Amino acid sequence: MKKEWITASLCLALACPLYAAPNNSPAVKKQAAAEKPVYLFELIEKQPYANLWRNTVWNKVPNKKDFNFSWLKSGGTTSPAETVKIGNETYYKIEACRPHLCGGDYDILVLINKKKVMALQLYALPKGNVSNGRKMEKMYGTPTALERRYFNVWKQDYGR
Repeated sequence: MKKEWITASLCLALACPLYAAPNNSPAVKKQAAAEKPVYLFELIEKQPYANLWRNTVWNKVPNKKDFNFSWLKSGGTTSPAETVKIGNETYYKIEACRPHLCGGDYDILVLINKKKVMALQLYALPKGNVSNGRKMEKMYGTPTALERRYFNVWKQDYGR
């Protein structure tokens, strides 16, 4: 019994440094780089995302000076992107808000890839306006029926 215990202890002692040693192989470095969070404000500074964002969202903003919309130029404050597959397309799924007003009435839900961007803006008009503080929505881009259903489900769960 003592001999078996010594043999088992020796095996464990020799194996531990193998598991404790850091793995600096190129595959591990590539995986770590791939796991770096992606944010909307970073994406829309690079091509082809910059052109897509400008043409699909920023150029379609009703009033670029209105604080309901002006923050969209830079993409606002965002959560890290998640990757989602809708139908045959893979997108970055990003939730963004107007800086310093997150969790409020100035949010946008974004699906973006290298070919297409779609965004659903959720905002409120101020009280005293014709709509009396009513929640408003503006869709940017042209989602398919499947993508529109995805936005509807996402919108219902957003903020819970």
